[in-house]
Amino acid sequence: MEENESLTDGQKLEKAERMIERKDLEEAQKVLDAVKEKSGRKYYLQGKLFQNKKWTNEARKMFKYAIQSEPENEDYKKALEELETLVEQEKSRLYKNKKQIGFMPNLSDDEKEWCGECCCEMCMLGICEAICNGGS
Repeated sequence: MEENESLTDGQKLEKAERMIERKDLEEAQKVLDAVKEKSGRKYYLQGKLFQNKKWTNEARKMFKYAIQSEPENEDYKKALEELETLVEQEKSRLYKNKKQIGFMPNLSDDEKEWCGECCCEMCMLGICEAICNGGS
């Protein structure tokens, strides 16, 4: 951490970006935590880090903060759009799988529909993964 203290916020953000690209997420988080300024780029990089961890809601929030900070930045808008597209694709995939395996046979069709949508939402929010991984 002391190594990061001598860097400017801009240098820390560059370092964090390289770490995120290498999937060194734990160290990247430490570097981002050392950045004092609240900027669109910091929010964007935090969003990329969360996206790599599959923390969809947190990533979405960070991308939205980045866009609010710098509304003209197309990279931030693109990152949010790509995340939303991935979420929709995953929901569609999960929903198809749910229908194919006869999910919860004792429920009515309406109940299956509701339950399946809820499960897809929970999965996209990372709730299931967080539970299975002990909340990490």
